[in-house]
This record gives sequence, C-alpha cells and structure tokens, in this order.
Amino acid sequence: LFFQSTLGLEGWKAGLAYAANGLGVVVASFLSVRLSGRLGFGRTVIVGLISTTAGVGLFASATSSTWVISAAGGMAILGFGITLSVIASASLRQRIVPGGLLGRVTASYRIFVSGAMAAGALAGGVIGELAGVRAALLVGVVVYVFVAVLVFWTPLNETDPVVASVSV
Repeated sequence: LFFQSTLGLEGWKAGLAYAANGLGVVVASFLSVRLSGRLGFGRTVIVGLISTTAGVGLFASATSSTWVISAAGGMAILGFGITLSVIASASLRQRIVPGGLLGRVTASYRIFVSGAMAAGALAGGVIGELAGVRAALLVGVVVYVFVAVLVFWTPLNETDPVVASVSV
C-alpha cells in the first residue's frame, strides 16, 4: 500500500525492497552469535530494537526518488533488527527459563507478541485511514523509540555473565 499509493512505485520496485528485507534477515542470522557473545543476549536485543527503529524511520522517509536507499535500505535494516532481537530473546529465554517451563513461557511470549501485532495492525490501519500511510509509519517509529528507551533501562542492559565466559 505504501509503495503503490504513497510512493507510486511499480511492483518490481516493491519486490526489490522486500528482497532487501530478506538480506537483512540473513545478515542478522549470521551475526547474531558473534554479537550475543560480545554484548550479551540482553544488549543484543536492545541493538536489534534500535536497528528496527532506524529501519522503520528510514523506510517511512522514502520518496519516489529516494526509494532505493530509503525504502530498500530501511527494509534491510528492519529485517536485520527484528531478526537479531528474535534470535537473542529466544536464546535468552532458553538460557534463563527452567526446561519444564520453557514451553509455557514460549507459548505465553508468542501469544503476547501475536496480540501486540494485531493491536498494532489495527491501530496502523486506523491511523493510515485517517491520516495517511506515512503518518501510520511515523507513529510506529515513535512507538519503537519508546520501547527501545524503556528496554534500555531494564536488566536487559546489564552485563551478561555469559559474555565473560564466551570468546567468539
């Protein structure tokens, strides 16, 4: 919708931007172990959130003349950030949750995330209808900034004791 109605781009250009997202996902999957080993799982989640925020912001700034850098670049950074956060948070859960509770904790996490995605999609749709698609994306940037700042002040930003024992 953003590519066609806001930017006026042809289908192949949107496909290229989505492919850039996939590239970001692949890069994050290769770098996640090294980053988690150096930063710790919690701080890697924070780096992922910050990267996601930057990706959404760059994507939202796209114009029909800058789409290659802003839309495709934003999608690549977005894919990188989300994947990095997902891998690090799953690894952290596996490390700190007792085995007998891991299935229930993972299911609870999935339900919470799925509910948040549904609420975000509904809010984005309403904002997009009332104020435009770009406005909805910019609200998403504000939400991501808020979440990244909140998470920065949690125990996720403390030194991970595993970091000292892992050399990557």
